[in-house]
Amino acid sequence: MFTSLKQLFARWKGQQHGHQSPVQILLDQWDQHHPFSPSQQREAEKHQTIHHWRDYPKQKQPENESWLDQDDIQ
Repeated sequence: MFTSLKQLFARWKGQQHGHQSPVQILLDQWDQHHPFSPSQQREAEKHQTIHHWRDYPKQKQPENESWLDQDDIQ
């Protein structure tokens, strides 16, 4: 049993993680050597903004539940 576990571990460790298809490799090479099109650039900028909002959310101001809780009532 120990031998079979050892063989399974060796096979698992030897396998390639993160396999990419030949088509994906070709597309990645194309992207490295060609600039973004205008529509791709706008899409990237839109997602940069979305990621910034996700990483740095605005702190919400605590809202008063009723007019009785307001401090500026005289």
